[in-house]
Amino acid sequence: MKKHSQSILRALAVFIAVCSASCDKQTEQTAAAASSKKTPTITSMPANLTPADGGAKLPEVRTAWKQAASVSILWTDGNAEAAKRQLSELVELHQGVSETPAYENALVSADCEVKLYNSIVPGLISGHLSPDEARSLLASIASNRFSRSSLITMLKTSAPDSKQARALVAELQSGKPVNLIEASNAFLLEQDANLLLGPTPDTLGEFLDKPNAARALQYHALTSVKLDVAGVIAAYASAGGNLHADDAAVTAGLLEKVPKLINAPGLLSNRPISADDVVHFLKKWRNGSFVK
Repeated sequence: MKKHSQSILRALAVFIAVCSASCDKQTEQTAAAASSKKTPTITSMPANLTPADGGAKLPEVRTAWKQAASVSILWTDGNAEAAKRQLSELVELHQGVSETPAYENALVSADCEVKLYNSIVPGLISGHLSPDEARSLLASIASNRFSRSSLITMLKTSAPDSKQARALVAELQSGKPVNLIEASNAFLLEQDANLLLGPTPDTLGEFLDKPNAARALQYHALTSVKLDVAGVIAAYASAGGNLHADDAAVTAGLLEKVPKLINAPGLLSNRPISADDVVHFLKKWRNGSFVK
């Protein structure tokens, strides 16, 4: 069992590295596009985003996805207020998408979260967002994301014949904390699916076209981890931590200023967040390796 768990964790580490490389490539494309056109803004919520009957209307969900993808939040001294406004609008869009407990909504909700944390943490690092502003935004995302009850509904609807899905539904219904990374890995292994071929902003369209509940859970789980890490970074900054220090200094600072958050289960993922996790993602956010 220990050997199996280590294998899964190694696969997860490789998967995160693959995602990072994919995001590096997309960041370069985003930067090139941003230099040639004005930064777009979200103009309005898609009409009838949440149908009264609880079912997902795919065209509206795709509209929300494209709307979120079109936003390029740039942190510059002359653009900070516009960037904050875009963030608030994207938080509202994320909330609207997350209200419908359907497969497509789970994917697009997670995709909105990628754009949000990859904008919030760089805004905090650059000083354009205060620690209090970053923590407030992250708390709003956490309280309005695709919920436990929505996951239950999605799994029952999208994977009724899966033993792993049924076991996860039982865990979620128990109200006990669930490590979402472990759950998504077990679900994918049941399907003999490659752990490294999960959704990214570049490939989300393929997963919208070919439903796979395990992939939706995987994307939701991965964004849970990164939101948890972003929360630790914001708490560290709020406690006076230096986000520009070298790795060793940040590690020491985390253990000094937010010791209760290090190696403790993440609020959203229930996966332990180590100092190494925080340092790894902080460097990525600091050097612009993730999609903005």
